[in-house]
Amino acid sequence: MTNKIKIIAAIIAGGQSSRMGGEEKCMLALKEKRIIERIIEKLSPQTDKIIINANGSKARFIFTGLEIIPDTINKGEGPLIGIYSAMKYIYENFENRENTMLMCVPSDSPFIPNNLASKLYKGYKDNNANAACIKLDGKINPIFNLLPIYLLDDLEYIVKNTNIRAVYKWLQSQRLAEIEFKDQTDFFNINTKDELKIAEKLAETKQ
Repeated sequence: MTNKIKIIAAIIAGGQSSRMGGEEKCMLALKEKRIIERIIEKLSPQTDKIIINANGSKARFIFTGLEIIPDTINKGEGPLIGIYSAMKYIYENFENRENTMLMCVPSDSPFIPNNLASKLYKGYKDNNANAACIKLDGKINPIFNLLPIYLLDDLEYIVKNTNIRAVYKWLQSQRLAEIEFKDQTDFFNINTKDELKIAEKLAETKQ
């Protein structure tokens, strides 16, 4: 993203898709492209690397060409575990960790804005924060976040020694920058078949 800061995006795809009858949301077709393909297209120009946090067979993601990082502990207990697993992967595999950040997005939001990384990073720096997430209509959406890798020790303690599994509860213990975005459709997420139909209409106008 910049000469100094490297941003690695993690698509958090460890959920059970229960409201889709178990059908994996990110694999659903949306106007002839899978949802995850749309997310990758959105993230590629604004990040330095993309990984996918997902459990189960890695083979189903082979078409993406991306590294698949499973939950390292407590598999399937929610996105906080996925965030921890992605952060741990970065810590163990990148030397320049102090200048590397993790940006997380869910696997069911195909219309991510082109300025997500830059706007989160600017808000992170301007507010002297140690974490940033988006805010829509006065409410934070903690799954869209930007995190420095030095938070790994704190997050590791949380996931191994407490019952906290809500991302927002952990984030609110940090110096959190809440970054306002105006267009809620940029973050539209698909949990049901009715919402998939809405997304199909949105896809006709959103690039």
